[in-house]
Amino acid sequence: MCASSQPDPLITEAIRGKATDGGIPCAAAHLTADRLQKAPFEIGQAVQNMGFRIRRCQLGLFGYSPRSSILTPARTVPLDIRTAIDARVEQNRLSCRICWQIARDLGISRLTVARCAEALKIKIARCQLGVF
Repeated sequence: MCASSQPDPLITEAIRGKATDGGIPCAAAHLTADRLQKAPFEIGQAVQNMGFRIRRCQLGLFGYSPRSSILTPARTVPLDIRTAIDARVEQNRLSCRICWQIARDLGISRLTVARCAEALKIKIARCQLGVF
């Protein structure tokens, strides 16, 4: 095995410190990425390589019990959210990162953006942690 494929000990230590019951929450994985100044994808890959799962997706897409997803479509989609989504949607998809940017730009929750995308039948793709 070459040296570049060895896991970063700082990452593995941080993950072990946050993992419970075989998993680590999405929010904790992102905080770890920020604290270690690593890409979220790198943390996500390390989590999976260590045999853990990412749980409690901040967009509500996976990692909840007893159902995997808590995402339900919004009843209505406010015009400002629809406009922001429409401006960034590509081939009927929004990336996870774009959902986060919309939430930050509009001062709303990430889950709200995901619920609005669901109501508009827009698929969320390209998880920043590499889960999907």
